[in-house]
Amino acid sequence: MADSLLNWGRWPGKINDYLAAGKASAINDVGDVADLFREAEVGLFAPHDTEGFAATIGRLLDDRDLRERMGRNARRLMVERYDWEIVGQAAVKVVESIGGSA
Repeated sequence: MADSLLNWGRWPGKINDYLAAGKASAINDVGDVADLFREAEVGLFAPHDTEGFAATIGRLLDDRDLRERMGRNARRLMVERYDWEIVGQAAVKVVESIGGSA
């Protein structure tokens, strides 16, 4: 993903799938997704070129301990922060905070 203003807020849907499946991922160091990956240690950052990206994927494939640890972190993140019940409760709080009823 290009490092441009348009991509800073992007959240590709497949990211949720990888996290929920407990899979470590390789992404470019761009935007909100990169911040989450950095904070939760759920994947590696890849350069913006084909060879560098392939090398990053290779590192995940070669380092089973790293891959499994990041995969566990990914699954834990989805369960603890992005479970539908948790997201729903947060949405209710937002609506209530602006004077609505949920």
